Amino acid sequence: MAYRFACDHADLVASVASLAGATYYNPSNCVPSDPVHVLQIHGTQDDTIEYGGRCIIPFFFCYPGAEDTVDIWAEYNQCSGAVDSLPNLDLDGSISGAETVRTVLRDGCLLYGSAELWTIEGGSHGPAFNGNYARELVDWLLTNRRPDPLACEADFDDNAIVNGADLSFLLSSWGRESKQADLDDDGVVGGGDLSIVLAQWGECD
Repeated sequence: MAYRFACDHADLVASVASLAGATYYNPSNCVPSDPVHVLQIHGTQDDTIEYGGRCIIPFFFCYPGAEDTVDIWAEYNQCSGAVDSLPNLDLDGSISGAETVRTVLRDGCLLYGSAELWTIEGGSHGPAFNGNYARELVDWLLTNRRPDPLACEADFDDNAIVNGADLSFLLSSWGRESKQADLDDDGVVGGGDLSIVLAQWGECD
């Protein structure tokens, strides 16, 4: 369901996390309109939705494995294919040590897009998560956000930073009606709009 929502409503969601799920087997069935941060969490001993993927009937009702799912979303997000390894996590209380291996594809990705895999070595379809799981998952979701468009509405060129280029755009519309540059909606570009640009100056949060 998370992947379907990301495919159909990428303009409404910043990031999705899937536990023991899979994306569409045929990548052409998903055409996300915007980049999305994707996290796949999967146990290697999952015998319900297998880690390596499966065709329930040969050539029919197939689903990709965890690694293929992440690769497919890396392609949607136009990532370069370079893989980064992060420190392991201890998420499953039934397995000793830090059993969850993290790999992420984020190099070269479109802005606000990435693909990440948390592989629970020895994990089942329903892992016995400990107290770390919720904290790590929520932290991932909060880290992989999009900026509030109203908190950075002065970013006229959509490069996630308010700077001289945006100021120049505003000044080029000074004293005139401009639907885009009239940030305070008073009908004309002026001092109120300049104040908003200066207040939002810098990287978008």
